[in-house]
Amino acid sequence: RKNLPEAERVVQMIVDHIRKHPDKSLGVIALNSTHQRAIEDTLYDLRRDRPDIDALFHGSSSFGTTDEHLFIKNLENVQGDERDFIFLSLGYGFNNVGKFNKNFGPINKQHGERRLNVAITRARESLTFVASVRSADMDLSGTKSEGAHLLKSYLSYAEKGVDTLDLAMQEIAGEADSPFEEEVAAALIRFGLQPVSQVGCGGFRIDLALKHPDRPGQFCLAIECDGATYHSSHTARDRDRIRQTILENLGWTIIRVWSTDWVRNPDRQIERILESYEKSLLSPINAELDTQDDVEEDLEPTFIQKEDDQQRREKLSFDSIDEVPDDTIHLAATYVLTQAGAMTVDDLVRQTSRELGFRRTGQKIRSRIESCLNADLENGSLKRTGHKIAVSN
Repeated sequence: RKNLPEAERVVQMIVDHIRKHPDKSLGVIALNSTHQRAIEDTLYDLRRDRPDIDALFHGSSSFGTTDEHLFIKNLENVQGDERDFIFLSLGYGFNNVGKFNKNFGPINKQHGERRLNVAITRARESLTFVASVRSADMDLSGTKSEGAHLLKSYLSYAEKGVDTLDLAMQEIAGEADSPFEEEVAAALIRFGLQPVSQVGCGGFRIDLALKHPDRPGQFCLAIECDGATYHSSHTARDRDRIRQTILENLGWTIIRVWSTDWVRNPDRQIERILESYEKSLLSPINAELDTQDDVEEDLEPTFIQKEDDQQRREKLSFDSIDEVPDDTIHLAATYVLTQAGAMTVDDLVRQTSRELGFRRTGQKIRSRIESCLNADLENGSLKRTGHKIAVSN
């Protein structure tokens, strides 16, 4: 069976988890449906052939103090789920003739980087990335997929941790990418700072980075210069959460400067940069980012404390969307958002539909849920945050 060696490794990890961490919930995410089935089949065969191992699962289909069952899902159907521990399994590697296939299934599709973002943010406490190859084995030359390049970057981070930050000095492109960047850099130089243009970190480029004054070879602040009028970029601008998450996990503090704000009041923008610079010098590497107004508010996900057993309601089940009261749809949508944070309309409709017990989301179900969501947005119980929807405070 395809991907069997890695599937066997993941199954052994599942068994070890049940033995060592019976109080922690667990989820397994495969990057494609074929690998998901391989893991499921391998676990089924093991439980059938080993009664002693099968016995571990009886009474342990849920972990800890919640009813969170062990799940094995693929990248495309894990939205909205979270567990204490997550095993993320790559499932791609060299074929029988030693070639590495560049087709990463859902990752290669449009918005594949968002699917990857969802997968790596499902764990509350620990995420383990299981792979049969290293990032260096992934030759992505000629591949334009953002998802594939982000996957390689995340695998590199999983291998090396914050040590990947050391690569930054070796991957500097050199020249500024726009006149706007050059203007900001020149202003910073006048203040005695040392901005470096187009610093590369993994698969990303940072417009400007400031060197740490006391740690040679290390940067302490990333500055993103954004503006449609001034910016003619040759590198893709990924605004999704995964980019920000990876850069922050690599030790970066990030501030964003918009060209329109710069034109109105450049002194104020320099003041903001200097404030962030001084703050970054006081913070240890990998300290959590003080977001304030420097980070886009619509980036997902924001997790909210899960309810306990008494607070959790019973699973819903309806034969038809016509049977579902508007209040029930509102409660289901609110529940989904409190579990997974801000979501796009499409994702929220699908997850609300599943929460109501519908296996498929047809046009009739979609229209009814969207109508209720619009009503909730109008009355203020839900709010728009960028292109996503969230629960109002």
